[in-house]
Amino acid sequence: MISIMETINYLVASFFTASTLLLAYLGYSFASSKKQSLRNFGVGISFVSLAFLIWTYIVTFHPANLGLVATVGVIPLFCAFIYFLLAAVSGVKTKYRLSLIFISGVILASFVVARFFLYESNPGFTDNGFFAFNVDPVVLYFYALILSFNFIPAVYVVGRHIKHDLFRVFFELGLTLVSVGLIIMVTNTDESVQIVNGVGIAIGLVAAALATAKYGLSSKTIK
Repeated sequence: MISIMETINYLVASFFTASTLLLAYLGYSFASSKKQSLRNFGVGISFVSLAFLIWTYIVTFHPANLGLVATVGVIPLFCAFIYFLLAAVSGVKTKYRLSLIFISGVILASFVVARFFLYESNPGFTDNGFFAFNVDPVVLYFYALILSFNFIPAVYVVGRHIKHDLFRVFFELGLTLVSVGLIIMVTNTDESVQIVNGVGIAIGLVAAALATAKYGLSSKTIK
């Protein structure tokens, strides 16, 4: 008989694996676009996919050097934040762009200092096999700030280029749901909340991926 822990481990690994694949598909699709803002967004999503791949390895194999592997997973996430910033500022008037890049640069630099030098994380697993990031509250604040300041604006800048209304709605709402879910995933350790949150992230990714697959990124759908 399969124990509860083994079942939940399997479900957690399946969630991270599926998320990795969906993010990789979205990343490849948008990185192949002819528009620079969409390419930047696609590269950013591809880096997030790489971070999820590392987390998939963590929840599947439970490495002994968990802290080191979890820290390595932050690196592609940081790279993603840079490309989301580039995508986000492309929708801003030139006279404001430099100021926004400077402010975001300060936030990103502060995140690096806080995450890698000032506040150690203590990742681990719950008794039922859920992965807990156990990040310091200061670092959590930076995660939430960066996602709100870089990722969500990038989603809506890309959304402006989508002509098809239904495509745009599924894309924007789906990835906004993912953004909220990522914040909850890193900050909350309650298993019931994580299950609901995982379903929400999966719904958001599937919605964005299906809309992208159905309508495509052609001159008929992208302006």
